[in-house]
Amino acid sequence: MYEVFSICKKIGSYLNVDRLFLFVDDFCKGFESWYQKQLLSDRLIKRHRDGHLKLSEVLTILIAYHQSGMACFKYFYLDLSSYYRHLFPRLVHYARFIKLIKQAFPALVCLLKSLVGEITEYLFIDSTPMAVCHNLREKKHKVFKGLATKGKTSTGWFFGLKIHLIFNTHGEIIHLAITPGNVNDKTPVAEMVKGITAKLIGDKGYLSHKLFQHLFENGITLLPKLRKI
Repeated sequence: MYEVFSICKKIGSYLNVDRLFLFVDDFCKGFESWYQKQLLSDRLIKRHRDGHLKLSEVLTILIAYHQSGMACFKYFYLDLSSYYRHLFPRLVHYARFIKLIKQAFPALVCLLKSLVGEITEYLFIDSTPMAVCHNLREKKHKVFKGLATKGKTSTGWFFGLKIHLIFNTHGEIIHLAITPGNVNDKTPVAEMVKGITAKLIGDKGYLSHKLFQHLFENGITLLPKLRKI
């Protein structure tokens, strides 16, 4: 998976963005026809018009943002609109694009699922915070209302979500889970490792006799992360 995402490390590189788009577009060609068949219908005939941006373009922009190194998506999108419109000539207004993200989320999840790596003898588990806004604006935040919560990590407090990842020795993601920010790192582990037999390495946040015993009974050996002396 990291090999695919590393295709677009810099938004200014036309060749890299072009290759990333081709990969995502090939995925979307198969996904969109399948996804439409999964939706429940009310049997009413509705007019369906294609938007200015294709699903593959929305996903490409989202992936490119996370590889750009920029901390604010709004600044990234405005920069894209100003200086790189030749890459996406049909860019919509920023507020409209934010709404398109919600529609593209199922496709993004399926794309990640399609890139799941193989299980190796040793696996690694970790979590990282995903702040959705500054701590001072948490009471005014509406986008993730009901989902985002205040949590604390070793680097301090944040308001948002947590992403939990299990990846193999090749750096490929095996499983991921997204939880509210106040969920303990150990909580989703049992569900994430179902059907897996391996040695699982994590930091001190996963040290628990109860969790170790539960995982050991299900074929998982939980090992602490080695520290440099």
